[in-house]
Amino acid sequence: MKLFNLTHTQTDYLLTYPEEHSYSAEDEAGTLRRKTDSVDEIELLAFVDGAIVGSAGIGCVAREEKTRHRAGARPDVAGVIKQTYKKRRNRT
Repeated sequence: MKLFNLTHTQTDYLLTYPEEHSYSAEDEAGTLRRKTDSVDEIELLAFVDGAIVGSAGIGCVAREEKTRHRAGARPDVAGVIKQTYKKRRNRT
């Protein structure tokens, strides 16, 4: 939830603002469990120096036979990586 809120605060091009969602930590845990068990969805995490710096999801758009080959991507990486990159750049 912390990552979701941070990326949605820092990045103007995502679909929602952080205050527009009503997910609880339990809701998010359930979503991640379903994706872990899914054969057609995945959640990816990006790490820098052991810290999560972003996430992206790839999932099924439709499950009907005619369209089940379609997938959608949801990147949340840009805002957090920008902040992390600035911190790393200032260390040198």
